[in-house]
Amino acid sequence: MKQLTAKQPGAVILGPPGSGKSTTLRWLAYHMARSSRLTGWRHRLNSLLWLLGHTIQRYQKLGYVLPDGLAPAQIPILIRISDYAKTLSKPENEMQSFQQFLVDYFRRLNPEQPKLGEQLLDKLEQGHCLVLMDGLDEIEDKEAWRCVTEHITTFVTHYSPTRKNTRHFNRFIITSRIVGYEGEKFTKYSHYTLQYLKDEQIAQFLERWCPAVERYQKMFTQETKILTTQQKIQADKEGLEQKEYLWEALQHNPNIRQLAVNPLMLTIPAMIQQSGKTLPHRRIELFQIVTLTLLDNWNQEKGCSVFLAEEMSLVEEILGLLAYQIHSSNLFLTETRLKEIVSRKMNGLSDYNKTEKNVRDFIDSLRISGILIESGESLFSFMHRTFQEYFVAQYLLRLPLDQLQLFIQKCCHQASWHEPLQLLIAYKNMQNSPKERQEASDLLHILLETSDEYDEFLHHSLILAANCVVDCSLWFDGEIQCHIAKKGMGSVE
Repeated sequence: MKQLTAKQPGAVILGPPGSGKSTTLRWLAYHMARSSRLTGWRHRLNSLLWLLGHTIQRYQKLGYVLPDGLAPAQIPILIRISDYAKTLSKPENEMQSFQQFLVDYFRRLNPEQPKLGEQLLDKLEQGHCLVLMDGLDEIEDKEAWRCVTEHITTFVTHYSPTRKNTRHFNRFIITSRIVGYEGEKFTKYSHYTLQYLKDEQIAQFLERWCPAVERYQKMFTQETKILTTQQKIQADKEGLEQKEYLWEALQHNPNIRQLAVNPLMLTIPAMIQQSGKTLPHRRIELFQIVTLTLLDNWNQEKGCSVFLAEEMSLVEEILGLLAYQIHSSNLFLTETRLKEIVSRKMNGLSDYNKTEKNVRDFIDSLRISGILIESGESLFSFMHRTFQEYFVAQYLLRLPLDQLQLFIQKCCHQASWHEPLQLLIAYKNMQNSPKERQEASDLLHILLETSDEYDEFLHHSLILAANCVVDCSLWFDGEIQCHIAKKGMGSVE
């Protein structure tokens, strides 16, 4: 914020899904709203105190002080860019300026204050606003994207100062995911990229997040908006205890730490623990919980269509097929191919009315969930390789047993398939069905009996089989354990 000047009042914040772009804008809007709400009152008080021979600095406790680096206080205008894109997509609004959109938007949002939009435009003319525009990447159509960016740059230019030494000037911040961002319209803006969390940042995040959640839960359960001092102390104590438990889990469970790279992925295990559940040590269980959380909570947060419970099987089946296609070719998936796969799967279900819009909405929900991301123009991949490997395992689970056995014999010596195979066998092993657990044992036997020309020296099959046993929640039968132990001893000799 300190870098935004009258000469360069605009900035773009880039980051991967879940890195905190939207949260950053909300945080800025919150603090600016609190501060600007008191600005007029403090100005009048300042005049009175000046007459009395005092200064406002001696009475800071009477007002709200912005966090360091955010000054000056401005009126925040927080807008989701996709809302403007939807407005422009209607034939009667295709030429609507961003200014007119703001007027109409705030009139709909606050019908009891029909002139709010015009008042905000007046404040923009005076240079008293912080305009926060979220989600430039959420516009799918390229032509619509170009149209929206053209209107936004025109808007920013109009409300930017003409004199570089002016005292009051608006500030503008735009967010976008990294992939798909085209910056030719914003070359004069400062650009910032949100990075993955480091250990010290994770510790700081949890130290604030856990007590805050405990306070909220106490207010919710006690149906109160204000906690007593004692209740706050108790909530903070319990929150810090939760933080220590979670920090310990992150340090000793590499599977959890591997996923906790940004605020979204960090809060998922935190929410699991906060609900009183034990964080799973098995990767297959962890990925199941994280996937369901992303598909459900994230879409609700973004106000997008949410997958119903009865749709989750279809979602997993489609993601499995997509993951297998990407994993097999080691390439990205084109948008055309993605639509073909989704359309074909929907066409095979009598409950689905397969239309182009339904297919597009389905893909949008997957994309906005963060699991499936754009890795280039019209190219798709998974947000993290671990999710891709998990869904490859889900695809393999749907194969008939004889095909699965042939697949293991063919691919078990290719390193890229080791993780999916481990997850596959772990999943079958953790089922209640004796049949599924027996199949896990049978697959492990096939794995041990399959060798290639290098296996005598590198022991690929043995190492993979041992890793499968470690990854499973239940012990295999003694015969397999003895087999692995004997082969292991033989390799040492």
